[in-house]
Amino acid sequence: MWSHPNLPYSLTLSGKDGDNAGRYQEKDVRNALRDLQGLEEPENEGE
Repeated sequence: MWSHPNLPYSLTLSGKDGDNAGRYQEKDVRNALRDLQGLEEPENEGE
């Protein structure tokens, strides 16, 4: 289970440590990172 305090959802990544991720898992992680970046960008615009 992966979560971040700024995201309203968490991800469940199946498999064991060292296993290759499935394409759908790569897409889920990429989308979560994109969502997180989108949340952080507006805060940085005023600096």
